Amino acid sequence: MPAVNLPNSITLTRIFSIPLLIWLLATNHFHGFDGEQELLASALFIAASITDGIDGYLARRRGQITTMGMLLDPLADKLLIAAALSRWCNSMLAWFRPGLRS
Repeated sequence: MPAVNLPNSITLTRIFSIPLLIWLLATNHFHGFDGEQELLASALFIAASITDGIDGYLARRRGQITTMGMLLDPLADKLLIAAALSRWCNSMLAWFRPGLRS
């Protein structure tokens, strides 16, 4: 059985979407309505979260459970959460920072 099957490909796609999530949360290129940037980042995060369930279901259903998948799936989950949480914490520090100086 090849190591890169459909469930593993979905997991790799989730890992490769993490830099896009970080960019969406960090960029200043959005000049639309307020919250557009956060909505796009939230949509990407939700889509990546949904693929977590899909790849697990497909791996079990098709009998394509691999060592690579068992290692990459939790790693992808942790990286996705860490990316979103780190950007959120950074924005919260920026929000509280003016109050700390006065």
